[in-house]
Amino acid sequence: MSYQLTSRKEMGYLFKRIGVDFRTDSDQGNCEDMLDFYINDASSTVVSYLGQMYEATLLAGSNWVRIRATWIACYYLSQSGGNPSLFYGRFQSIMEELEKA
Repeated sequence: MSYQLTSRKEMGYLFKRIGVDFRTDSDQGNCEDMLDFYINDASSTVVSYLGQMYEATLLAGSNWVRIRATWIACYYLSQSGGNPSLFYGRFQSIMEELEKA
């Protein structure tokens, strides 16, 4: 995957919007690497559904794609902290959207 479809900054905005502190301190190793892992995982998830229909540059430039990748990355990150319910409903609706695309 050559494109990251979201960013740490966007994930921070989403966490803050729902009233959760977005912390980059972690006792589980390098937090920057962990965030990159979830960003790449979310980006790969979106590309797995849309990559055969759209070029990577179009996906990377799409606001619609960026927003969904951000929600997915936040859901994945929240699972690691034991709070998957924070983003589960939105994650499910996004996955349904991607499956229909």
